[in-house]
Amino acid sequence: MSRLYGIARFGLDLPEPALWLDLVGGQVNKQIAWGRVSNDEVVGPAGKLATLGHDRAPYEHDPRSLRCRGVRIWQLDTNLAKFSEDRSNGAGYLTGGRTTIGAADGADPRGNAGMQQVLETTDNGSHPNQTVNYTTVAGLDYTGALWLAKLGRRYVTLAHVRSSGVIEGWATFDLDNGTVHAEEAGSTGIIENWGGGIYRAGVVYPVTTTSQNIGIWLNEDGADGVTGTYIGDVSKGVYAWGSTFTQGNYLPPYIPTTSSQVTRNALTATMGPVTVGGVAVPFEGYSQGVGSIFFSAELPAAHANADRYLFQLDDGTANNRLSLLLQGSVADEIKLYVLNGGAVVAAPTGPAPAAGSVVNLAVAYKSNSVRFAVNGTEYTPDTSVAIPNFTRLLLGQAGGGDQLNGYVREFGYWPQYLPDAIKSITA
Repeated sequence: MSRLYGIARFGLDLPEPALWLDLVGGQVNKQIAWGRVSNDEVVGPAGKLATLGHDRAPYEHDPRSLRCRGVRIWQLDTNLAKFSEDRSNGAGYLTGGRTTIGAADGADPRGNAGMQQVLETTDNGSHPNQTVNYTTVAGLDYTGALWLAKLGRRYVTLAHVRSSGVIEGWATFDLDNGTVHAEEAGSTGIIENWGGGIYRAGVVYPVTTTSQNIGIWLNEDGADGVTGTYIGDVSKGVYAWGSTFTQGNYLPPYIPTTSSQVTRNALTATMGPVTVGGVAVPFEGYSQGVGSIFFSAELPAAHANADRYLFQLDDGTANNRLSLLLQGSVADEIKLYVLNGGAVVAAPTGPAPAAGSVVNLAVAYKSNSVRFAVNGTEYTPDTSVAIPNFTRLLLGQAGGGDQLNGYVREFGYWPQYLPDAIKSITA
């Protein structure tokens, strides 16, 4: 990024940064070490799901607009749902004789004809298609989700079911309008529009037992939920594909499965240390003890009860660091921490942005001054700070994990203290 680009990007005559990462623009920087010991599934430039190999950066695109959202930094997740793409497999799904599985002839998120027909029978009752039971942890949120498309039925319900058969949390979705039509108290429905009449829908519920499954209930009308009974029509139902059943309150990146559960490992994104002039630094051009940082990210789509890190500069330990994070204990309020020798020497607090929003943040720091701004507003500075030395940069995570579960868009570093610029460059 040149000085002229700084004028174009921010409208300010800023010094040339020592480091600029334009991840939303798809920039590849060989100084970043990407680490993940399992494959991943990402939405590619054409808006379709594709498999990504180990240790590669998951640049993800919006399936409708095709815009790049940045690099997705995500925690470890395990998909408990077996045979995620084959609802006809009796080891993974139960129809109860009130639904049948037809041809796999619907366009799926990979761009293939893979979505399966889930059709009603003429039985006079409810019309479910459930997974087999999976081991869960009582009291924790789990999300059951899959991609759906209309096949004669506008409404479909997803429900959490105990191994005893008791239904304990559900949401009904409208596949004409792409909306959550109804929710049982304590449940949260989520729906994403993937274009072409395809939606990814999920229901979040804090499960109460250690053995659960997730089911589809076909609906004759939006009032059916999981209790409606009617004589089915064998030509009507929905298309379904890509089942996931995961711990958490969000739609996870897709994890395909066959006969057993599959874990996708967390992604790490690290720079440094490198040695410049005999001194270890996070990257070339870094100046110990002073600097200004610009950072842009798309935040997690759901608030969590755990800290989510935006970025961290440290020395390989938790004792000396500059961390910017979302505090899970305070409704995802943005917090800046500077630790020196294990002691907190600065801890200014910012806003609590909306889940799923894009935020721009900036920090200017030197000895006895740490200032930071979010989306054009500067927050209370800290004026009694000893800045430690740093040797690495972590993007979208802390040293022990705490992945962002969102998208890193841009990161820039200037080796100068630029307090007068931080409001303008984040506006």
